[in-house]
Amino acid sequence: MNKLWGFFRSKKVSVFILLGLLLGTYNHCVSPLNPPKKKQLAMTDNSQSSSSSNSNTNNNNNNNNGNNNSGGANSVAIFSTTVHPITSMRCATCHTPDGLGIGPFHAHSDATTAHDAVMNNGKVNLVNPSQSRLVRKIVDENHNCWSDCAANSAEMEAAVTDWKNQMDQQGGGNNNNNGELVTDESGYLGQELDPNNAMDNGTVGFPTDGATLVAPMVTGDDNGTTYIWVPNGNGGLLQNNNNAAGIGYLQFNLSASDSYKIYGLVNSPTGSDDSFHIRVNQGQYAEWHTGTTNGFEWREVTDTNNMNPMNFFIPAGNGHTLEVRQREDGTKISKVVISNDPNVNLNDVSGALIGTLNYDLSALLGGVAVQFQIDFQEFDMYSYKFMNPRFVLNGRSVQVKNIKILVNNQFNPQHSTYTIVDKVVTPADPSASSSAMIVLKDQGLMLDRISFSFEELQLQ
Repeated sequence: MNKLWGFFRSKKVSVFILLGLLLGTYNHCVSPLNPPKKKQLAMTDNSQSSSSSNSNTNNNNNNNNGNNNSGGANSVAIFSTTVHPITSMRCATCHTPDGLGIGPFHAHSDATTAHDAVMNNGKVNLVNPSQSRLVRKIVDENHNCWSDCAANSAEMEAAVTDWKNQMDQQGGGNNNNNGELVTDESGYLGQELDPNNAMDNGTVGFPTDGATLVAPMVTGDDNGTTYIWVPNGNGGLLQNNNNAAGIGYLQFNLSASDSYKIYGLVNSPTGSDDSFHIRVNQGQYAEWHTGTTNGFEWREVTDTNNMNPMNFFIPAGNGHTLEVRQREDGTKISKVVISNDPNVNLNDVSGALIGTLNYDLSALLGGVAVQFQIDFQEFDMYSYKFMNPRFVLNGRSVQVKNIKILVNNQFNPQHSTYTIVDKVVTPADPSASSSAMIVLKDQGLMLDRISFSFEELQLQ
């Protein structure tokens, strides 16, 4: 009898352990019963911003590619008592070095490291907390809900709001214009993107690590080459209707209706690690056999193991979805190019549309014809990338200091890259900065407008 009781007791313990593991899988990274709902864009650039603090300079040799963290020690201290207790408890399974190692590490036990991961990856919006990525991923994707998704998102939003309010009280919040010189607003950013951009004359490209993922699809990094894949040991030769398959959803825009080819930068090390299911906008799946590769190589999407050529008719418009679905585990894909150009150079495709905003500064400079220009593109579904701020001077020189970007007339202190500008721009050197800056969206591409303020604009 004792042996029999011991047998059932051991089986009971095993069942509880198994249930615990299943619940852990369900509650972390992505809910398997709730597929992603996002229909926004995940565009091209994959650069990450630096978390180092600003250092003032007169020759503007700051090469930080992104946002500097805002608020310094005060911000870290406030973060450690507001948002960090949630991320360190609820996100640690995935977003820590000791967990699954999925970056960014906003659940790191060290508050400064977690703070910088949150700030530098645009995961909070300290102007509009409800639009923070930490909140939206729970609302839009049911991502990592630890109980009720609505209650969890409200808890996260309350924590971000508390962080914002404390920063505002200490003078680290939205200071807006303070009597500075302010340009007119741009048009809506969705209308400002250049439809004649060379890389969207029938061609778009984007990395895959910005995809919305369904487990067991995860991101990876091979010596700086990022990708998505399903690690070996998670099933092989899955059909395209297998609910256990890992999936990556990638969003993109096209300016022309046409028949397109799709290409992927893949690493397929063996004949058992060389296939995906691919489809566009809920269309028919292509059973894509990439063939084995030597490291990462470009391969055209084909159908069946006969590698039949595939053409995808895709209409002009925004919000198209490319689905990369597991067929064989162990196959990696780093980048995607979609093109109607049979002679496209896949290595030269930069991806997202690039627009240029142009501001007439004559009203701020006593009628002298000077313009301020800056390029931008959609960085991912949550943010924009601004780059190459410069002046058209018509033979004049201008002292410029402390450039702030205003999204819908609001300044977010996270967007601080150009606040350190303090230089004289000249016809020989019209650039205000060589740095790029990641800027959080407010109301989205079709509703956001951009203006700029300057602490100083003086003709020389």
